[in-house]
Amino acid sequence: MAHRILKQTETLAVIKIWGTNTTGTISLATDLLSPTMVIQGTPTVNISYLTWTVSSADGDVVNIKRNGSTVIGLFQNTGEIDLSANGGFSEDTDNTYDLAYQIIGTGYCYMTVRKVAGYKSKIQPETFGQYDNVNSITE
Repeated sequence: MAHRILKQTETLAVIKIWGTNTTGTISLATDLLSPTMVIQGTPTVNISYLTWTVSSADGDVVNIKRNGSTVIGLFQNTGEIDLSANGGFSEDTDNTYDLAYQIIGTGYCYMTVRKVAGYKSKIQPETFGQYDNVNSITE
């Protein structure tokens, strides 16, 4: 298992996966939970961007799986898929399930995911003065 969260905000995460003939799982509830967030409801995460390099032997691939099924297969050599820029959509198949990956051969992949539901900020806004009180009338 070789993956690392390179960037994490309240609305997105950038994940690097790499290795030779390896598998792993990225948990939506723990790995993608930023320090300023809590889980509220079901974590829901869509895949919006991928770039990869995979060894060139027949059958070498990086598979991204959810709920046991491959949702994206990234094949030999290098490539890039920018779903959010090309039509403004993202891969949302089984998006409430953890992100599992399988590398056959040698390769790596950078993946950007969008958190679309199930995460809530722990930061609470403060009340700063009379203008925050909707029941107060001032002149």
